[in-house]
Amino acid sequence: VGLQIALVKHTTEAQINGKVNAAGDITARAHGADKIVCVAIGFAASGLVGVGGSVGVNTFSNTTRASIGANAEALAGGSVIVKASDDSSGLVIAGAAGIGIGAAGVGISVAVTKFDKTTEAFIGNGAKVTALGGGSGASALTSLDNGTGFNTGTATGVLVQATSSEEILGVVVAGGAGLFAGVGGAVSVGLFNSATRAYIGTNAEVNRLPGTASGGQSVTVVAANKVKNRTVAPALAVGIGGIAGAVDVSLTNNTVNAFIGDGAKVNAKGDVNVRALSQKDIESLTVSVAAGAVGIGGSVSVINFGAALDDANRKALSSQSD
Repeated sequence: VGLQIALVKHTTEAQINGKVNAAGDITARAHGADKIVCVAIGFAASGLVGVGGSVGVNTFSNTTRASIGANAEALAGGSVIVKASDDSSGLVIAGAAGIGIGAAGVGISVAVTKFDKTTEAFIGNGAKVTALGGGSGASALTSLDNGTGFNTGTATGVLVQATSSEEILGVVVAGGAGLFAGVGGAVSVGLFNSATRAYIGTNAEVNRLPGTASGGQSVTVVAANKVKNRTVAPALAVGIGGIAGAVDVSLTNNTVNAFIGDGAKVNAKGDVNVRALSQKDIESLTVSVAAGAVGIGGSVSVINFGAALDDANRKALSSQSD
């Protein structure tokens, strides 16, 4: 039996408190990146019965946050940039084979990858932030890019942006061979639970401090998430009686939320933009082959998108409608 377990848990935070002035830009930026390579192999051979199994389990539990704190004050001649980003990826290879020369061979392979993440960028409640919009500005996401990613542009002034991504490339293989019976089973499970939020907090004041703003002064709030899952799960069984099964399950319960809080006062000489962007790209291939006097093979792929808003997002949206 092959067993692999990886647990990743990070907290990454950048925050500005108090009073900050700058002739150029003011930046709070937090970035996290994780990559796991998982290989779990199980093989068994016997003159009578051979049983082989492999299990790979990977979990990501990350919090990434960039902010200007509650009641802080920031004045920049250029831009005020608050960015948080977290990118997680996993390469998962799980294989199992069982060979029983005299009687039966059983091979079972299981791979589970779970993402449980929070990524936030925000200007805190009651903060006073002014960016006059001088200088070159900063890169900001603008829209979806035909299924391949996000388009980008330049924002000058106040930019609050939270982005996150999760990616799985999985190969899960199982085989069983025996004189009388062969059993092969491959199971792949991907669980995505990511919350991405960008916002200007309750009663915050943006671009209300004195100063001469440039014509390109803007306020931009962006939250974006991208999910990519590529999984191949074949199973093979050979014997007088052959049974093979392959199952791939992908459950995506991500939320993306961008907003300006209740009671906030926001000014801009140019545009005020609030964007929430979400992209999901899932490809699943499940194959089962059973050979023998009696052969039974089955493949199942389950893909689910969507979730209710989490408590923080529900409260934020509720406050806007009161």
